[in-house]
Amino acid sequence: MSGAGRTVLVCMVVLCGCAGSRPGRVHRFGGCRVAVDGNDVLCNGQPVARIECHGRTENSCRALAVRYSDGSVAWLYQAPGFDPERPESAFERPSTWDWVSDVSMTGDATFLWYRADEENGTRWIEYDLQAGSQRPIERFRIVHLREGRYRGDIVDIPLVDPARDVAVERPQ
Repeated sequence: MSGAGRTVLVCMVVLCGCAGSRPGRVHRFGGCRVAVDGNDVLCNGQPVARIECHGRTENSCRALAVRYSDGSVAWLYQAPGFDPERPESAFERPSTWDWVSDVSMTGDATFLWYRADEENGTRWIEYDLQAGSQRPIERFRIVHLREGRYRGDIVDIPLVDPARDVAVERPQ
């Protein structure tokens, strides 16, 4: 392989690696008072992000996203065949695998955790809402953080599908 070919290959590997670990952009919530209310993240009472569950069944989703108030969307998980431009595509490929469930967030909206059930096994993922990055995490580590650092200040996120569920208007 020529030197130029190696350079292109290395650049592609680096770019693919970055895309896999950073589904969203960096969002700094600044010095505001951050709170979690249902599936909304609030900064001094104003919405800054909303957790979306596309293709929702009772306790799971085919796709999981964080929609920020600036319009950007971080797709944390998408089942094979899911098309963000066509949310109804979530149900076009029936599967007992490729679901997300057990979505929870720290009370200060630093981390969002979820379980991905895929054909090759179950993975726990941690997403940093401000850094826009995610990584696999051991379930034991989540329990340790939940009981230690956060002392139980964890919010179970309701799974709301924007295409199927009626939005609750927030009083101004």
